[in-house]
Amino acid sequence: SAAIGTLGPIVGNTITFTPGASTQALANGETATATFTIKANDGTADSAVQTVTVTVTGANDAPILTVAPAALTQTSGAAGVGVAGAAGTTLVDAEARV
Repeated sequence: SAAIGTLGPIVGNTITFTPGASTQALANGETATATFTIKANDGTADSAVQTVTVTVTGANDAPILTVAPAALTQTSGAAGVGVAGAAGTTLVDAEARV
């Protein structure tokens, strides 16, 4: 479950789920499920253990390009326009899904 995401602490009656990097590779409509067991404590006693199931559904969102300064080289010519990256450049969710 940790590869799919992590649960944050319980604040009031809210638990925050943070998706893991592996969820970026989910195809549009594809799902991944993470299951966690939790229990609360009011300072005196623990509650019964509860199971929390989180389902992450992939979306065909736009790729995110993170670039270190001066790391890209743009080229153009008969073959078209291209961009070459250097160290420090990452492209997340680059695959085209139709």
